Amino acid sequence: MKLQEISEYLRLSTLLQIAAVILLRYFLGIRAGRIVLKSQTLVPQGSGRPRLNLNSNHATQFEYLNVMTTDNVILDTVEINPVSRSANEPYVIKFNGNSMTYHDHLEAIIAAANDMGAVIIAFDYPNVGNSGHIKLYSQQPLVNAGIAQVQRLLNKGLAPSQITLDGSSLGGAIATLVAKHFYDLEPSIHLALINDRSFSSVTAVGASMIGTDRFNFLIKPLLYALHWEVNALAAFQKLPKSKRLVLFSKHDQTIHYDKASFHKAIEDSLDPNHAYEIINGNTLDQEVHRAPRTLLLNQEDEPATDVVKKFVLQSKY
Repeated sequence: MKLQEISEYLRLSTLLQIAAVILLRYFLGIRAGRIVLKSQTLVPQGSGRPRLNLNSNHATQFEYLNVMTTDNVILDTVEINPVSRSANEPYVIKFNGNSMTYHDHLEAIIAAANDMGAVIIAFDYPNVGNSGHIKLYSQQPLVNAGIAQVQRLLNKGLAPSQITLDGSSLGGAIATLVAKHFYDLEPSIHLALINDRSFSSVTAVGASMIGTDRFNFLIKPLLYALHWEVNALAAFQKLPKSKRLVLFSKHDQTIHYDKASFHKAIEDSLDPNHAYEIINGNTLDQEVHRAPRTLLLNQEDEPATDVVKKFVLQSKY
């Protein structure tokens, strides 16, 4: 075999190997995405629930929006205005957990908007409900969805100090990554952040569920390679220490506190004044992860809703 033929053979072989790796990463990434974002199979794209009709029982003003991401995905979005509006009012962007749509907690959002005097924005991720479709083979489209929601408000002329990112579980991790994106883009864009009952990493959640971390040396590199590790810890640590609130529960049966919780992994570097421990309140241990904040209390019987309200109102100054 001539030297030129050998060279062409090696080049073709290398290209085939690269193509095989790309295809494998693509299909494995989509598979991982179905596990991380369960709502895309529970309420798949195109099967969204009917939008809420305004009537005499809803004095609150709604505006339904279609927000476009840099991936060209249209996000089904609702903007809820409080009954009493004011100048320089806060805006809160809600990030759903992995098996939720914004319809699941719409009534609670309405109550929170009126209680805080804040405009609350809720949306569904790509591939969920009435939002558009994308090949979800990495975490980036979820982060891009949050970026689009923030950018829309900045384009409207809102000050970063008016905007709070509020995420639960998977949403807490995505919101943290979005806050880090804007801070890296421009340090003056310092967004307030609520990380509520979230996880330290997808690897840690998986290990806690199967009861062992002995396979982490295989799973963690794979998730990183697939861009599905959703590692918000590093992002959180690089954010300024002010305007951060972490909610957590040591009784959480979904995200094991010692093995997988965001707070456990970050507590040594977290100001205790920026953390709120949930002592369940009016909910059972197995329900605490998905419980609405109206049911969650701390040791002083302070509702989680009151803590969040104070944080949001103070953050705009």
